[in-house]
Amino acid sequence: MTPRTLHPPQGTEQLVAALLAMQVRFMLVGGLGVQHYCPERVAADLEVLIESSETNATGVAYALDKIGFTMLPETVRLLFAPGPRPQQIQLHPTIPADILTEGEDFDFMAHWEQSERANLLATPVRVASPQLLITMKSRSTREKDAQDVLLLQSYLETKAAR
Repeated sequence: MTPRTLHPPQGTEQLVAALLAMQVRFMLVGGLGVQHYCPERVAADLEVLIESSETNATGVAYALDKIGFTMLPETVRLLFAPGPRPQQIQLHPTIPADILTEGEDFDFMAHWEQSERANLLATPVRVASPQLLITMKSRSTREKDAQDVLLLQSYLETKAAR
């Protein structure tokens, strides 16, 4: 099956290109992740879930620096070192994007294996599985996230019925 082509929300192209150039291991999550499975969902921002590792954290630091967000690599490493709880860097309002990690009990590689391939900016990327997206979105109290959960559940039901 040919991977679906996704288009990042306007204003996030440089961030995506910088993350890819620095070989940061990430999966698309959030609205764009939902859009991969449910094309009717329109993503307003970009959310990427990165693997918590020193190498990835350094790549994130350099990618952010490349697009004008100067952070000391040591600061980013501290933020993204495997820890007891999820971490987040919000780039809003300058760039409509968030960079996320999960807590230390999160097995990134297991979820990576369950993710699907897609193309973003004509480059292969990974999209979190519908199950992971449902888990992440279920933590929120926002109506938009509740709607995303319903969309993904419907997608899974339709897929199972085939």
